[in-house]
Parts: sequence; C-alpha cells; structure tokens
Amino acid sequence: MHLGVVGMLPGDFRTFEPEHLQSVQAEGFGGVGFHLPGDRVPEITPTDTQSCRDLFSDHNLSLVQFSISYPECLFHPQADICQEIISKITAGAEIAAGLGAHYFLIRPGSLNPEGSWTPHRDNFT
Repeated sequence: MHLGVVGMLPGDFRTFEPEHLQSVQAEGFGGVGFHLPGDRVPEITPTDTQSCRDLFSDHNLSLVQFSISYPECLFHPQADICQEIISKITAGAEIAAGLGAHYFLIRPGSLNPEGSWTPHRDNFT
C-alpha cells in the first residue's frame, strides 16, 4: 500500500516543479491529490496535462485524485448555472483522464450562498 497526501502541491498543476514532488517523496508519500480551480479549466491544454503526467512518472508518484473547485451548484434551479458547472465538470473529466488520475472528484455544491459545503433546506428538493 502507498500513502497519498492532498494539500502539499500548488492548485495549478502547470506550476509544479520537481522540488514540489521531491518534497512529497521526502515525506514518504507515493501518491498525491490536488484541486484545480474550475475557472482555470478552459486554459488547460493537452501539452499541460502531458507535462504534468511526465513529471509524476519521472518521480514515480501516482496522481490518486484530481478535483476541480467551483462555487456553482450542480442542481441550481437556473438552467444556465447548471450548464456552466456541467461544462466545467466535463472539461475537468478530460483533464483528469489526460493526467492519468485514478479518481476525478466532483461535488454537487449547495444552494446556500454562504458556501458549497454549507447546508440549505432546498438542497433536498
């Protein structure tokens, strides 16, 4: 079994340097996870994902989980807001596949304006 860690790498994988992965290895981890801000999804190219994948391979680390973060709610009553998040998730899935991530995490969000992880009674409707 290999231990993995989330939170040791910058949010934008295009900024990863060998030193970032070496610090993960120095702590004894064999895998990592990270979150990309959803607003950056349209900027990512296949070259970006391949460069990251190569960097992980060079350091013998697994990308265990990849996630995108976003403020929108997947089940918002406004169709245009739902479509915006569906577009981010779809593009995020393509990025996850390009990175060779074992898992791609998404979340439904919340109708509470205070945050995506904040409860709201309408989340159950």
